[in-house]
Amino acid sequence: MSKPIEFEERGEIQIIRPSGELTYLCANELISAVHDRMSLGRRKYVLDFGLLDFIDSSGIGALLLLRQSIHTAGGKLVLAEVSESIRG
Repeated sequence: MSKPIEFEERGEIQIIRPSGELTYLCANELISAVHDRMSLGRRKYVLDFGLLDFIDSSGIGALLLLRQSIHTAGGKLVLAEVSESIRG
């Protein structure tokens, strides 16, 4: 990613904004950051892709892992602002 992952907290909701490219170079950073917040009891997440230009298979794998982790913990993950280029 060209910039660090941005986090915003709105009440109970954690908004995550990756920017640039979500690839093998930063997928673990995203996973670790969300797991850190989950350990604090955070369970509701919005992944805002508005600043994301590209996602590779490692990034998709990270999303699937996070979705499973959050779901298993009784939480919810929602994707927002998914551009046409990301939907591909």
